[in-house]
Amino acid sequence: ITLGAFLATINVFKEVGMEMQEIYSECMEIQRSFGPLEKIAYYMNLETDLQDKFRVSKEQHVHGHREHMMARQKVTVREGLKMPKGDVDFCASHPAFVVDTIPIMIKNLTYNHEKHLVCSNLSAEFHQGGLYAIVGPAHHGKGTLLKLLGQVLLPS
Repeated sequence: ITLGAFLATINVFKEVGMEMQEIYSECMEIQRSFGPLEKIAYYMNLETDLQDKFRVSKEQHVHGHREHMMARQKVTVREGLKMPKGDVDFCASHPAFVVDTIPIMIKNLTYNHEKHLVCSNLSAEFHQGGLYAIVGPAHHGKGTLLKLLGQVLLPS
């Protein structure tokens, strides 16, 4: 073999070696990302409570719409402003929206957390515009109640 052929062969092997090193580096990168991708796939395939949240949201929407329609029926027109009938009294300088007359209601709320009963058949009514405090000892469900009201948690 001539010196030129020998040097050309070495150069070919050097180029092939660099390509193989690049392929190996890419394979190692894929291998390093496999663990995190496996975790992502695991979490993406976990069951969610999305269907339950949709169902609860739909029920609350229907109930809220019904309450809104009932409140709207109580409204009369006085002096060009919509004013609610009944015990709610607004002056002309503070016109009310119909939804401002609907109280926030909790009806027969029951919630279990890890087989522990947090609340059972809780019912309450909060009038709009009021300032309310939820007080009690630590770890006795105050935050859980707020999460239930905000639909972060779903009732049992």
